[in-house]
Amino acid sequence: MKVPVGARKNVAALVLSLGVTLAAGGLAQGSDVSDAASERIPGGFASWGDFFEVQDDLDLLADKVHAEDLRAGGHGYGSAVVSAENRQIELYWKGSPPKNISSILEKAPRNLSVKILPASYSMTEMQRAAHQMASQPSVGKSRIVRAYPKADASGLQVAVAGDRHEIQKLQAVRNTRIPISYSAETAFTPASDRQNDSAPYKGGAAWYSGGLCSTGFGVTVSGKPMMLSAAHCSVMGGNVRFGSLSNPVVGTVVQQAPSLDLALLDVASTPRIYRHMPVSPWSSPVRATTGTHVGDVICTGGSKSGENCNIKVLAVEISEDGLDHMAAAHHIQDKTAVARGDSGGPVFTPCAVGECTGVTAKGIISQSGGGVPCKPGLPPGTQCSSVVGFQPLKFVFAAFNATVTLDNS
Repeated sequence: MKVPVGARKNVAALVLSLGVTLAAGGLAQGSDVSDAASERIPGGFASWGDFFEVQDDLDLLADKVHAEDLRAGGHGYGSAVVSAENRQIELYWKGSPPKNISSILEKAPRNLSVKILPASYSMTEMQRAAHQMASQPSVGKSRIVRAYPKADASGLQVAVAGDRHEIQKLQAVRNTRIPISYSAETAFTPASDRQNDSAPYKGGAAWYSGGLCSTGFGVTVSGKPMMLSAAHCSVMGGNVRFGSLSNPVVGTVVQQAPSLDLALLDVASTPRIYRHMPVSPWSSPVRATTGTHVGDVICTGGSKSGENCNIKVLAVEISEDGLDHMAAAHHIQDKTAVARGDSGGPVFTPCAVGECTGVTAKGIISQSGGGVPCKPGLPPGTQCSSVVGFQPLKFVFAAFNATVTLDNS
C-alpha cells in the first residue's frame, strides 16, 4: 500500500483473543525520556536501565534456547513468555528438555529464573499450521484474518471476519490436529519528523516514495551501509526522498521481502535512531539486537508520532494476509502506540547499555489497529492507534543477507 493508514480497530477483541489481561499502571521509557519520571518502575528496579537490562538478558536466553532447539529439528520449544518484573521466563516445552537445553538454562545468570511448563505443541508445528490457516481462501463473506500460536503453546488463535462456522468448513481447518480458538476481529491496516534528515540517515526519520513512511534501522550489506523500512511503503525500485516529496531523490528501494513487510533502502545509514517527539533532533546509538517474546515491553519510534513506550507484546509468529512471523503489541494504558506515517520505523527498548545512552533494536513497524486519541503535541488530524504490528529483526539476515549495524563506540 502506498500511504499507510491507521484505521480504527476493536482493541478489546484483540486483547481478549490473545488471552491477556492488561494491568492498570504500566511501564515507561528509559530515564532519558522526558515523561519517564512520572512512571512507576515495576519489579522493584532502581532504574529503567536496570529493568531493560534484565529484559534483554531474558530475551537473549530465550533466543539461545529457541535457536538450539531449531538446530535439533525444532521439536521441543513451544513458547517463551518473558517477565522482566519477575526476572523470569516461562518456557513452554513439548516433552522433557534435552541435555543441551538444560545446559543452557543451568548457565543462565543467577538473578534470572526459568519456569518450565508443558507445551502441547512445538512452535514449529504451530507456525506451520498458522501459515496454512492464514493462506486459506475466503468462504463467501467470511475469511481468516490472522492466525498465531497461543502463548502457552496449547494451540492456535484464529481471528475471523464474518461467520466462523463457514470458516470451519474449510478442509484445512477440519483436518488440522491442532486445537483452534476463534475470535471475531478486523484486519490490521498498515501504519504508514525527524522531518528533515540528512546523510548518513538515522532510524525514525520521515521518508517519501508516494507517501510518508519512516526509516527503521541501519544495516550493513556486503560492507555497504543501507537502511531498513517497510515493504508496503513503496514499490520495488521506488525513489527515496527525505523531508518531502519535492526534495531530491537520494536513493532507491533495492530489495523487498513482502511476506515480512521489510524493504531495503539504498541510502547511507548510521547506527542511530531519533528519540523523543517528532520534531526532536536528539538521537541514540543502536547498541544491540535481541529477539521478541510475549511479555516484552517495547517502544516505537516512527517519524509521525515520535517515541511511544509502555507497549507490551501480546503475540508473536502471527500469519495474516500474506504476512508471516509478525508480532503484535498493545499500549498498556490504551494510549498511542503508533500513528499513520510511522510504518517502517524502529521498534526498540531503551537503556541497552550503560547510563541509558543506547537502544536495543527489536523490529520494524508494519501495521496498526485500535484507534485512540493521539498524545499531546501531534498535529490535528493525525490518526493514532494503541495496537502495533511489527516485524521482529531475526529474519533480516535471511531476507537480505544484512546485519543490523551497531555502534560499539
